[in-house]
Amino acid sequence: MLARTFFGTFDDNGDGKISLQEFESIMSSSHSNGLFKKLDENGDGILDFNEVLAFYYMVKTGIRSCNSCNKLLLGPYFSCAMCLGKGSETYDLCCGCYSGGDYSHEHSSDNFMDTRAQLKLLRDLMERAEITPIQTVETNQDVLMRSTSKKGKALQGVNTALKIANVCVEVGNVAVNAEIIRNPVTNIIS
Repeated sequence: MLARTFFGTFDDNGDGKISLQEFESIMSSSHSNGLFKKLDENGDGILDFNEVLAFYYMVKTGIRSCNSCNKLLLGPYFSCAMCLGKGSETYDLCCGCYSGGDYSHEHSSDNFMDTRAQLKLLRDLMERAEITPIQTVETNQDVLMRSTSKKGKALQGVNTALKIANVCVEVGNVAVNAEIIRNPVTNIIS
């Protein structure tokens, strides 16, 4: 439903197609023409629902732009690893600005990672931290058996429940993300 509403905000005349003029009337960015052309996969000069759906996904996940030249980062780019851990503010560079050294930033170029390296690092961290709900329960039951105080047992029970809940949430997130990847159109629309 949200994706259809999003599409409708661009479709001024209700014809089920988004022209460049309709797109630019909503997008006040200097990037709108270039973005429109990238979204228009079949090159027919209009955006259909599926092409706008790709843009909807980009908006929901956050389109980044190069901190040096302001170019939209629609492909591979580099991010400062030192800034990634500081919250939502990142320092991102397109490949051209990074390789040409065309930027001014507080951290050295040694601290930058490309998107593939970031994904590999994330995958490696997830594999190292992988724990199953059964392992969590067994580990915490061993601790509970050794506990002597009622307060200690209660706190450990709460701890066990929280760990199990966290594992369940992570498993659920993986399942939801896998389903969205398998069938993106129906999952975003419904």
